[in-house]
Amino acid sequence: EELHDLVKAENVELVIFNHTLTPSQERNLERAFECRVLDRTGLILDIFAQRARTHEGKLQVELAQLEHM
Repeated sequence: EELHDLVKAENVELVIFNHTLTPSQERNLERAFECRVLDRTGLILDIFAQRARTHEGKLQVELAQLEHM
């Protein structure tokens, strides 16, 4: 409840957790906070996805993201 109020008050667009979240936890938190929620692994995969240049690299990141779901 306190974190929800802080997210709303500060108009936060992204919340990152330093612990692994299950897909259902991530989804429920996104609904509760009404913003994007990532865990540490999701953040790392997003960074790799942004920096992937080759077709093979992009496919590897996409596979890793699908496995993380």
